[in-house]
Amino acid sequence: MGLEAISVEMKLKTGAAPELMPDVFFHRVADQWLPQFFTPREVRGFVDRVPVGRDLKSGEVWNQIELWQGEKITNDSPLSRITADFSLFGDVPPGGQIELQFYGGLYHQPHLPDHQPHLPAVAQDWYGRILSFGPGASKPWLSFIATVRLDWNEFGRGIRVSFPFAGYPLTSVQPQLDDSFAFQAASVPDVVQFNREALLSVFRQLPEALGSCVADVSYKVDWKQALFPGDQEALREWEFRLGSR
Repeated sequence: MGLEAISVEMKLKTGAAPELMPDVFFHRVADQWLPQFFTPREVRGFVDRVPVGRDLKSGEVWNQIELWQGEKITNDSPLSRITADFSLFGDVPPGGQIELQFYGGLYHQPHLPDHQPHLPAVAQDWYGRILSFGPGASKPWLSFIATVRLDWNEFGRGIRVSFPFAGYPLTSVQPQLDDSFAFQAASVPDVVQFNREALLSVFRQLPEALGSCVADVSYKVDWKQALFPGDQEALREWEFRLGSR
């Protein structure tokens, strides 16, 4: 099975919030809304068509991969821990046209089996990346948990939050692959539901953060990309709840 990302796209509708300027849009999203669940470590893109690129690296190396600032890996967890740091948002120059992609950590509760006594107690916290191991791979690699894209240009104004590891933690997959390089269903449905409700609450706050109203924002979820039929149905309902009050 491939690593099918699931994205949540939130767009300001055409003609909505005409008084909102691009610099205000960026700062309301980056300073008020995103820090509730996302801590950035890499940014790529353009501001007024000028390239923007910056990484926050620690200098520490794990399997020839340079770790992010504040990122720690332990042998008893498939997820790296990370500290909350939002300084990268402040390094983005102002501009009237924004096309930026951020990579970083996510605040959530891991979908780890509760029957594995060798794993430490896990709780809602900041996690950076997923330690991925595949058959025949000479060494493991680190997979992104979340990415965020911000756009303000002639094509529209919006935010896309993506979950590249088969939609984790919006879907019921574990943050690890089995020996056949396949995803495993989480055995902790209450944790899956907790993460969906927590992210639903934050995502529904976007219109208020923008100083707009619910009717000004459209939501779209790639629920058809979910691997498990139960997740498809749950995320289709989740999408409906995003735009309803």
